[in-house]
Amino acid sequence: AGHTVASAHTTCLHPALVFTGRVRRTGPAMMRFLDIALRIPLTGVMFVFFGLVSALLSWIILPLARLREKSRLAKDQLSQRIVCKALNIFHFFLTFFRLVRYKPWSHALPIPDGPVVVVANHPTLVDVTAITATYPNLTVVVKKALFLSPAVGGLLRACRHIPSSSGGALAGAAVFEDMVQRIQEGMSVLVFPEGTRSPAKSLRPFSRGAFEVAARTGATVVPLFLTCDPPTLMKGQKWYEVPERTAELRITPLTPIDPSGWNGDSRALCKHVRDTYVAHVESFYHRNGEEAVDSQGSRDPGLSAPVPSDATPTLTEVTHGST
Repeated sequence: AGHTVASAHTTCLHPALVFTGRVRRTGPAMMRFLDIALRIPLTGVMFVFFGLVSALLSWIILPLARLREKSRLAKDQLSQRIVCKALNIFHFFLTFFRLVRYKPWSHALPIPDGPVVVVANHPTLVDVTAITATYPNLTVVVKKALFLSPAVGGLLRACRHIPSSSGGALAGAAVFEDMVQRIQEGMSVLVFPEGTRSPAKSLRPFSRGAFEVAARTGATVVPLFLTCDPPTLMKGQKWYEVPERTAELRITPLTPIDPSGWNGDSRALCKHVRDTYVAHVESFYHRNGEEAVDSQGSRDPGLSAPVPSDATPTLTEVTHGST
C-alpha cells in the first residue's frame, strides 16, 4: 500500500512497483504495465525539455526578438506570443507522449477584448502553461524565487510576469500595485486565487487580491474552471507517480463578470466567484459518482467556507511550480 498514491479517479503507480515487476503482466495488464513504464521516464524527459527550451528563450531568442520592437508594451507582448508558441510545442509533446492530453491550438478561450483579470483554479502543475499556451497575452503572478532561476528568470522578466510577495504587507501591496499597473498599461493578468495548487477534489480559500484589482480598475473578471482527470502533478505528488491512464486537462470558460455591478465590494465578488467554483467542483465529481472532499479525504464542509474577512487584500503566491 505504501507504493500507491490515491487520486480522485484512479491510482498512481509508484515506479518501484513498475520496474520491480510487482504488477500483473498478462493480457491488458501487460499493456498497462508497458504504458506506465514508458510514461515515467518520458515525464522526466519533458521536465528537462521544458528547462532547456526555457533557457534558450531566456538567453537567446527573446533578447534578440525584442530588438525588433520599440515600445516596452510591444516588446512584452511579442515575448508573450513567442512563449505561447513554445508552450504549444510543449503541450504537443505532452499529448503525443500520452502524459497530459491538452491541445491549446484547437481551443479558443472566448476572453473579452481589453485588459481583463483572469482567475482559475489550480489542479495540476501544467495548467498555467496550458492557459498561457491558449491565450498568449497574459501576465502571471509567479513565485518570486523563479525569477532567480537561470533557466526561466529571463523568460519571466521578458513577459512582464509579476513576482509574488515573499512576506509582509508592503510586499503584498507592491504586487497589488504591479497588477494594477499592468491592467492600466493594457495587459491582462492571470491569477490563481488559491495561491497554490488545489487539493484533490476540493478548493482552498480564495485570496481577494485579484478581485480588488478588478474592482479598482474596472477590468472584467474572466473565471476559468480547470479539471485534470485523472489527477496528476498535484501538490505533494511526485513527478514519477504517473496515473494508470493518460490525464486529460480541460479548461472551461465561465461567464465573465463586470465588477461595476458589485459597487467596489471585492469581498462579495470574491465569495460569489468561489461559490461558482464550488458548484462546478461538486458537479464534476458528482458526474463521476464521487463527492468533493477536503485534503484529508473527508466530505468537505470547507468547500462552502467563507472568504477570509481581512481588511486588506492579500495577494498569495501564484506559481508555475508551487511546492
